[in-house]
Amino acid sequence: MSKLYRVAVEFEMVVQTESEDDAYFVAQRYMKDAIEDSGALIIVGSIIENPNDLPEFWDDMCLPYGGNGVQRIKEILEQSK
Repeated sequence: MSKLYRVAVEFEMVVQTESEDDAYFVAQRYMKDAIEDSGALIIVGSIIENPNDLPEFWDDMCLPYGGNGVQRIKEILEQSK
């Protein structure tokens, strides 16, 4: 049975903007392209065993990446008990 893992992806990019405030929005706009270009550092963390282990902004009703696109985190955690 597959498990849920907390994964951090870190990368750096360079943006050209008029101001520091604009840099955030430009980075957000081009983030997907930058990840593909950057060779991001991927850090596999702990196994997720309960909803308290989820990263910020995630809850047990989210769909995990790599799953079947239907089964929610809540169902996966219930099956793993």
